[in-house]
Amino acid sequence: MEFMMIMEEVLRQHWKQIQQVLQKSFVNQDDISCVTSHFQHAVTLLTNEVASQDRPGPILLYFISESILDTFFVWSLSCPEYAVELKYHQLRCFEFLLSRSQFELLFHKQIFKPLLNLLRSCETSSSLELIEKHMIVVLNQ
Repeated sequence: MEFMMIMEEVLRQHWKQIQQVLQKSFVNQDDISCVTSHFQHAVTLLTNEVASQDRPGPILLYFISESILDTFFVWSLSCPEYAVELKYHQLRCFEFLLSRSQFELLFHKQIFKPLLNLLRSCETSSSLELIEKHMIVVLNQ
């Protein structure tokens, strides 16, 4: 139990770092790299939890309560110059997460809605070839 509390605190720190960048009115490539790195670590924590449990744990509950996936998606729309990179990164994270889940994550609105919105936004993407493969993999999960 103590281990899960530590992992939840690590997640909170990653989310805090992400939020600091999300609050900026202008972002550059370094900010995008920072956010995607912290987001990947956060999703890895979630993936490790859902791969080892058959029901929601504290990390998933934190993702849900903070609407992390939806917040990240909505923010990514405000960065059109990095749109393809951010869509690609989100698809890879969903691919990783859904392939390792021991239970139905998509029953959670805070998981399903951002994924659906992301897939819809990919339909109109200008660089479809970069993200098409990952869209197919996610859809097959």
